[in-house]
Amino acid sequence: MEHVVVDSYHFDAGSVIALRGELDACTCRGMAERLSGPPGSLIVVDLAQLTFIDSSGLGLIHQARRKAIDDGGDLVVCNPCPVVFRVLEITGLDTWVVDWDPAWSAGTGGGRPALRRRGPTGAGAGAAAAGRAGAGPAAPPSPRHPRAPRRPT
Repeated sequence: MEHVVVDSYHFDAGSVIALRGELDACTCRGMAERLSGPPGSLIVVDLAQLTFIDSSGLGLIHQARRKAIDDGGDLVVCNPCPVVFRVLEITGLDTWVVDWDPAWSAGTGGGRPALRRRGPTGAGAGAAAAGRAGAGPAAPPSPRHPRAPRRPT
């Protein structure tokens, strides 16, 4: 069993929380408070080094996102590897994935950035996109899971 390592730092509008390792039923215990921030803040969960996520990990992030929204803020995820992005996509939670914004980098200022939807990153992401290039029109997106959360408007 691999443990999950949590690194975090603050920027003007919120916090970046970077997860490394595996986020599953064994590693989720006691993590809820680590995925939170002050009311009204933006929480960016960086999944660049997360190698595995199961339903417990998804539930943890979902719970933290609902709390952030209830407190007047937001929680988004960025940089998922292809395997983690696929889990998010299958469950309809890929709408939480946004582009990395330079304002979130450690040691920089900046206000609340505009959020842009994003696909998987990391090893294999380019190969997957290259495999689709020139393959004709893309298939229509799969329907969202009926219980997948909707981003408030």
